[in-house]
Amino acid sequence: MRRDIPIKPGFVELVCVLASLFFVSCSTHMTTRASGVRLVGPEQAYEMEAQCDFLANVSGKASWFLFSDTAHNNALNEILDQAGELGATHLFVNRANFRMLFGEAYFCANCQNEKGEPIIEGCEDKDGNAVPVKDMAECKGAGNTWFGTPRDQARCEERGGKWVTNKDVLRGEKKK
Repeated sequence: MRRDIPIKPGFVELVCVLASLFFVSCSTHMTTRASGVRLVGPEQAYEMEAQCDFLANVSGKASWFLFSDTAHNNALNEILDQAGELGATHLFVNRANFRMLFGEAYFCANCQNEKGEPIIEGCEDKDGNAVPVKDMAECKGAGNTWFGTPRDQARCEERGGKWVTNKDVLRGEKKK
């Protein structure tokens, strides 16, 4: 004995809409800090090793997904976000499968004063003049202010510096 179950009007449409929402919600979006990290290729990676500061190995992984493109994009967004969280300006992905990525995060920029010299950590008096000291304790002990090396554009500009990125690495140009 077979019974047909009546399907109410709109039921199929509702199921389709819910399924679409489920699959769309599975993909992640790129964060603001991830959008500031530049992916580089193998040739640029060799240049970065010589010209930039290595920060850390990073990885991105996606949960199981029906579509490999979605999994790959989620893993890419995660690895870029990890690199951005570390303060990286560049990322080289050196190993991957469709849902896992592994790479190296690099910092390829610095803060420079008006003479073009890098602004590094140091000590200054209340008038903003550099004070030669051995370490932070000696600086603070003398009533001066210790500042760290600016690692982002906002802090650099607060210190009166200019944020300079390594253009050779950014553009992928070879040194002449």
